[in-house]
Amino acid sequence: MEMSASAEVNATFMDDLEEQSMEDAIREQQERLPEAREQLGRLRGAKRRRAGTPLEEPQDDSEAEPSASSSGGAKVAAAPVAAAAAAALPAFDRNGRGCPEVRCTRRIWIGAVALGALCCVYRATRSVTAGSEAWSVQEQGSMVLAGAGGLQAAARGGLAESRWPAPAVDPVEPAAADLAPETADNDSDGQADLETEEVVIPGPSVAYLILGYEDSTRPVWSSKSDDMYIFVPPALCPGCPDYANKSLASGPYLNAPETWWCTQRTYLMALSEFLIQFPDKDYYFLVDANTVVFPRALKTMMSHLDAHILGPHEDLYMGHGFTLENYPDVGLGRFIQSGGGVLLRGLTLRRLASSGTLSECIEEVYNGTWCWHHCDWILGECLRAINVFPQGHPSMQQHKDFCWEYPEPWRCCHEAAVGCHPVDLGEPMRQMVKMHAEYLEGNPDALADPGWARPCADDAYEWRWRGWSVVSICREWAYESPNFLNFRRGIGKPAAFSD
Repeated sequence: MEMSASAEVNATFMDDLEEQSMEDAIREQQERLPEAREQLGRLRGAKRRRAGTPLEEPQDDSEAEPSASSSGGAKVAAAPVAAAAAAALPAFDRNGRGCPEVRCTRRIWIGAVALGALCCVYRATRSVTAGSEAWSVQEQGSMVLAGAGGLQAAARGGLAESRWPAPAVDPVEPAAADLAPETADNDSDGQADLETEEVVIPGPSVAYLILGYEDSTRPVWSSKSDDMYIFVPPALCPGCPDYANKSLASGPYLNAPETWWCTQRTYLMALSEFLIQFPDKDYYFLVDANTVVFPRALKTMMSHLDAHILGPHEDLYMGHGFTLENYPDVGLGRFIQSGGGVLLRGLTLRRLASSGTLSECIEEVYNGTWCWHHCDWILGECLRAINVFPQGHPSMQQHKDFCWEYPEPWRCCHEAAVGCHPVDLGEPMRQMVKMHAEYLEGNPDALADPGWARPCADDAYEWRWRGWSVVSICREWAYESPNFLNFRRGIGKPAAFSD
């Protein structure tokens, strides 16, 4: 029986991960090789002095190391490990006497090969399992741009012929114009060129997954120390099975172009690669390129959540909620709209991956009934499979342009917001970040109450405010905004969703 396309992709992905882990192990041991050789030389010298034999000129141990052509890949990976082991282990036989060097070396090699194999398996396993001490493959402050080239190649040639998701790239050092607010030009492309100093607030760690474009760079709200993964979706991707159907819940997106649907289908693969790049964060914040994020508010929220609200093993899936309960064909119900930002706890995302559920969800997208589902529906469906359910919060806002509940210039990007969408790149986003920062600097106690960060109770959250959850509203929010106009509009859909 042939392996399905998605299963074959997952197998290839795990092989690539193991290969990368082995390369990392080799690189680490090679860096320790000079010190190990020096220790080995001292050990041999001491042994010869005890035996009363003349000291020989030191030899270059690299000449005796096996090559790939003569010994195979396993010993190449273990060679630096063997040198370190030789420096650390005394040369004695099973009876406690000094043993011939050949036999000792053979024993050292056997032990080193086994040790190297165990290290590789351990590192590969740690990268996809839950745990607060997961090893990291990225340095803090790195940015990864996942191009669509690999995904497009896979779409044209079939999933089995190319890696999916796109190959991980080494962290690139962004250009000075992207990272240095004090020197960058004030253009309109959304790059990080605010003339403000970075505010460092200690607390839980976070990494950002940004759904972007081919020319996406660091957004204006980010700082040099932020870890982010910019996902550029492919223009082409495999089609849907015949039994997968579209739903009227898609509204104006029923007839969306193929590129839009490819974005939806590849999102979970981007999420999987994102976790590989940043496996040990306390939180993950998923946003779009035209989502403005207010880092000071986000970091304050995460600190409150960790210190006062969430238990040590409690999951979190929070943002601007909505419900598709009127569309039973989707079979989802409540979920979080991704444009306003999805805040996931690190342990939640790691459990989704380590349980195998994330891989199963990717399979359901390509070979199941989720193929015509939106990416934020799919995320909600996948998390539901591990009994994690959405929690609404007014600090994440999906529909700024339809927000009447807050006056200009705030609209839904109010002073207590964490993420707000959509905001034009460049100057509009820059001014929004500046206005928000100035307000919080002038009102340092505005977000001091931990109750502000608490997720809204399900029965107190407006899952269909104004008929379409136009604004993220919690009737029992422990925060009173001086700008909120607390009255209901008549039931009706915004213009974008009109019939």
